[in-house]
Amino acid sequence: MVATTRFEGNQAALVRTAKPDTPPLAHTYTAEAVPSSKESNMQGSVSYLEIGAQDAQVSQDFFRQLFGWPFTASGEQPQEGWFQTPDIRVGLHGNDPVPQLLVFFQVPDMAAAMARVTTLGGQADGAGPDEPGFGVFCLCTDPQGARFGLHQPSAS
Repeated sequence: MVATTRFEGNQAALVRTAKPDTPPLAHTYTAEAVPSSKESNMQGSVSYLEIGAQDAQVSQDFFRQLFGWPFTASGEQPQEGWFQTPDIRVGLHGNDPVPQLLVFFQVPDMAAAMARVTTLGGQADGAGPDEPGFGVFCLCTDPQGARFGLHQPSAS
């Protein structure tokens, strides 16, 4: 897939082509969707992933064998905790009725990021407590209901 962005006046167009010989799929963003000079986008690097599993032990064994990631148990449930990948931590918890993978994006200011989510039509749950060694997390949904998270790492 090839993706390009064209800017014309107050519009930005994202053009994606699946194959070189197929017509492009394009979406145009008007000035309302493009941040003004008074607003700025957050960088939003992926900083944390969370695996929600029905059976955490099965998922722990699978991902440890698949990628060789070391696992650190936390709390009273030894099958729950986090993997340390070469780049980020990947949390694991069990008892989810529907298995899922949540992506968390790093933000410098949780309150400002939550406000921006709601301003843009999404929903932000309340931020959780500052978890030592991890930081603060907040679950969100975009305007169409896609779930994602915000993550403000610990200051240390």
